[in-house]
Amino acid sequence: MTTITFYSYKGGVGRSLAVANVAKYLARFGQRVFAIDFDLEAPGLHYKFALDGANGIAQIKQGVVDYISAFRASGRTPDSLSDYVVRVEGPDKESSSGRIWLMPAGSVPSASYWRHLAQISWHDLFYSDSAPGVPLFLELKQQIEQQFKPDFLLIDARTGITEIGGVATTVLPEKLVCLLMKNRENLDGAREVLRSIKRVPKLPGQPDIEVVPVLTRIPEISEAGREQEVIAQVRDFLNEPAPDLSMTLNIDQVFVLHSEPGLELAEALRIGGEMSAAQSPLLRDYLRLFSRLVPREVIEPYVVPLVRDALGRSFDDPSAAEKDLQVLIDYSGHVEAYRGLLNLYRERRPGEALRTAEALWRAGGGVHDAVSWYVVQKWFPGMSKNYRVQRAGKLSIELDIVAEMWRSAGANDVEVGLELAEAFASGKDFKAAAGILQRLLENAGSVPQEALVVRYLQLLLQSSDLQAAVFAVEQYGHAFRESADFLREMARVIIQSGSKMALANFLDRGEFRVDLLKDRDPVVYSELLACAGRQSESEKS
Repeated sequence: MTTITFYSYKGGVGRSLAVANVAKYLARFGQRVFAIDFDLEAPGLHYKFALDGANGIAQIKQGVVDYISAFRASGRTPDSLSDYVVRVEGPDKESSSGRIWLMPAGSVPSASYWRHLAQISWHDLFYSDSAPGVPLFLELKQQIEQQFKPDFLLIDARTGITEIGGVATTVLPEKLVCLLMKNRENLDGAREVLRSIKRVPKLPGQPDIEVVPVLTRIPEISEAGREQEVIAQVRDFLNEPAPDLSMTLNIDQVFVLHSEPGLELAEALRIGGEMSAAQSPLLRDYLRLFSRLVPREVIEPYVVPLVRDALGRSFDDPSAAEKDLQVLIDYSGHVEAYRGLLNLYRERRPGEALRTAEALWRAGGGVHDAVSWYVVQKWFPGMSKNYRVQRAGKLSIELDIVAEMWRSAGANDVEVGLELAEAFASGKDFKAAAGILQRLLENAGSVPQEALVVRYLQLLLQSSDLQAAVFAVEQYGHAFRESADFLREMARVIIQSGSKMALANFLDRGEFRVDLLKDRDPVVYSELLACAGRQSESEKS
């Protein structure tokens, strides 16, 4: 049984909603999940599991508070947990073998609940001589494992710094998900709590707790690189040296849960909800987080057979197959689910095929995939040309992703490379465009194509990379000394460099067919002469 605690120093970060989504996700893949609501002063996990209707509330008779009260009254824990636990309906009763049980805080919002909570002496539980608090909750964990045999125990911990929160964060879990917002109060408090976990003496055989920080309520940021900058700031703050250096954190990754305007009006589960991963940034974020929390071997046995089954029915009912694969993607984010959908699209639906190829690339962590590359080769050049001509709508796939795929495939496909460079240039990213052509030239052999070199020089000038342009002229000048187009770009490079020696060599040594430049572009030829102080020759011409 793997125990994962979800903690936040402050409320309002979506902690309980995350617990419910993880539970639904795990159950979808056949896992037995037991969730506990330890947020006794503000319990609400049962609402996230949709147990807030008349029937749901009626199920909840007792919970954690009543379990503690029974222990206080008798000095021993109840033999059975059945009276303190309710069964939660899984995401798909018919096809899933998974189970979810919830041990709620209690019969909230009844008066008896608050009376029993007020009667609990946390001091007696945790600070008196032979305090029974820690053994009590360790025994509860053991009872859960013995009586329900769950694969995962999920704990919704109390906010702030509390006795029961301390047990939930330091004694019970193997993994701790710490949800926080980007403000100083959240960050200061969360960092101190995480540092304190390192100070707490471990029980015999207890491994180090894996800490997974999650930055929540972050709006999607369109400015390139800005979100990564924000994430890096949070990670660096958490990792700042502690006064006692042994308490310094070593956070390698900070996950993000984006905000969604719709959830500000009414909370709803994203796992098993009505929105797909393509529609919901938060659902995509959950899937990334779950990939860190849930071992791959838990999901693997379920995905491939479901993909195979969907594709087997795609000829007779392609719409149903598409829907099944999309649902599988939304639940698992698994590369095989994306690859199955891509195989469904790749010959008939170029826009969807390119979008799915991009999603597969992201899901696979940037690993080269033959099917994705086939789709890019087949559809990207034509769609990109059409996009550049019409200048309307949005390209079906991000250019940076195409560039990564192209490089992973060897960076030697000329058609995709040229179209990729022109697409970057169309968006005024001349540096990226020149970089693509540079890679093509590096792979072109001893005698590259004239048009490729000419376009490369043009892009270098447009990106104001004069140093690289001068180097390219020196590198390719001998091969194209009789090319009027190359000589025109070479002349522009020399004019911008202002090198008197280069001007003299170009005009006087007879190595280059300057007469071809004069016929090809008289304006550039005149500028060249003027730059060399030979205006009279320019006038004669």
